[in-house]
Amino acid sequence: MARVPAGGALRGKTPGGKKEDASPRRRIYLSAFEIDKFEVTNRAYARFLRATGRKAPSEDDADRGGAGWGRFVWRGSKVPPGASDIPVTLIAWFDAEAYCVWVGKRLPTEAEWEKAARGAGGRIFPWGDSAPPGAANFGKHHKGPLPGGSFPLDKSPYGVMDMAGNVSEWVGDYYLASYYARAPERNPPGPRRGSLRVVRGGYWASPEKNIRADRRWKGEPSMAHGGVGFRCARPAGGGR
Repeated sequence: MARVPAGGALRGKTPGGKKEDASPRRRIYLSAFEIDKFEVTNRAYARFLRATGRKAPSEDDADRGGAGWGRFVWRGSKVPPGASDIPVTLIAWFDAEAYCVWVGKRLPTEAEWEKAARGAGGRIFPWGDSAPPGAANFGKHHKGPLPGGSFPLDKSPYGVMDMAGNVSEWVGDYYLASYYARAPERNPPGPRRGSLRVVRGGYWASPEKNIRADRRWKGEPSMAHGGVGFRCARPAGGGR
């Protein structure tokens, strides 16, 4: 895991020509926390399946309109050949949260994810403010996610990998379009209730505009999407 120190961080962006759900741009304060350097892999998720008996990911469960990809098929809890180091996808929010609890962690809050991706200064992308070709796995240049760290430039100031591309990630928060304007300045926990959950980061099929570290999107917590996985977090020093 990577340690993100306590302190302030810029969150959000200035509104553009249309209403932005990631505005206004504000400085918030977060306590120190730790976050997985890499997205949870198929190998790691298979251990969880064997221990809990939960159902394996399947494209049969993919939501209509969700990005699918058929590079391999699970057989029970057995990792498909060649897929061990690839981030797991087609995971509902409930399964992602259950995995994190199983390993003694939790999903990151949206604020934690954004600081881990952008640093304290609010970079547009994890590596800086421009997107050179080949910086990350996006734009359908590859037919699915690749092993974590395949794009060394896609690295945040804290050493967290693949937060721009590869797979998008569930975070713990409910989604509320106006939350950035009303959130507390210290350790914003996310809305108390809602029907949708927040997804952050771009994935292998995203256009460049959607791999910005300030972009928010959302999904039903039961959504199974071929471009969405997750990573876990915890307070610095352990616990959930």
